[in-house]
Amino acid sequence: MSFRIGDLVTHVDYPDQIGRVVAKYTKTFNGVILVLWIESLKNPGAIVLRDGSRTSRHIPGALRRVQNPR
Repeated sequence: MSFRIGDLVTHVDYPDQIGRVVAKYTKTFNGVILVLWIESLKNPGAIVLRDGSRTSRHIPGALRRVQNPR
């Protein structure tokens, strides 16, 4: 699946968390996607990593595009 910067995505293991693609690195075989996890009313506990950031790197197969966010 091809992602574009700005796409809303969810992680296959954490479907309640919604994030936005903020960068792509395609030099590797599958590529790496950088996601900024969004904190919102629907998602008040957005993933905060150990370093305090809300971004994480993923292979494309670990993400699914959000069709109709509400």
